[in-house]
Amino acid sequence: MEFRVKRNAGLDYLQVHELRLAVGWTSDPERQRKEIENCYSNFSIVSQGVLIGYLNIISDGVSDALLNNLMVHPDYQRKGVGTKLVKTAVDELTRDGVKFFNLVFNDELVPFYKKCGFHIMRSGIIDLWNNEHNEAVAETAA
Repeated sequence: MEFRVKRNAGLDYLQVHELRLAVGWTSDPERQRKEIENCYSNFSIVSQGVLIGYLNIISDGVSDALLNNLMVHPDYQRKGVGTKLVKTAVDELTRDGVKFFNLVFNDELVPFYKKCGFHIMRSGIIDLWNNEHNEAVAETAA
């Protein structure tokens, strides 16, 4: 199956919202709108009018880029969509002059990102989003 990646395709933020829900993530349509408007770039794959893959890029456009929120619709996982998005983004951002790429991911994705050419390193993160989300869920359950 051949997938065509588009850069800054003018996606409707509701498409990203729907994809987030499809992969089991929380979603806030207003937040998705702001992310699309404020990102350096984004890469997407659409099949039969449905967003099946998405990658958001945060960057200074000069030296560094954060690959953020890689999502692949469950029906298209393990079919090369994620790999195509990551490799296309790295190639195009390299042409923009970016030299350093970073991302945050769960341990089970180490083989995937190694396959995409990433060297796995230790790092740290303060994850206020998940802390706030987990506290809100706990309050709702109480």
